[in-house]
Amino acid sequence: MLFRSTRPPVISDVNLSVTVVDSTKGKRAQLIATWKTDEPATSQITYQDADKASSELTTPLDAEPTANHVMVISDLNLADIYKVKIVSRDLNGNTVNAPATTIVTPDKETNVFDNILNLMLKLFRI
Repeated sequence: MLFRSTRPPVISDVNLSVTVVDSTKGKRAQLIATWKTDEPATSQITYQDADKASSELTTPLDAEPTANHVMVISDLNLADIYKVKIVSRDLNGNTVNAPATTIVTPDKETNVFDNILNLMLKLFRI
């Protein structure tokens, strides 16, 4: 008899970093999200503009199982509030939805290099 786990992955070490980037639409915000799971799992994020009654958006599923996750959401509005939720699914199909987190996008340009460096320092605890 095969044992199939029914326990979803555990999400930890969530880091959300928001920067301003140039796009074809001018200056836009970009979210870089990193997190860990205690077992290989997929990566996906759902998000919604908290100020508007807009529908929830979902990033494309990264179906490659990993324990160290990185996802980027581009083309966010500047000076806006978003609700962000991390979703991971293990190899047995058990899904975890992290509690929603609220982020505020900047209203002016930030130093991208410093934000990425700080994110990596936190991620790898250097």
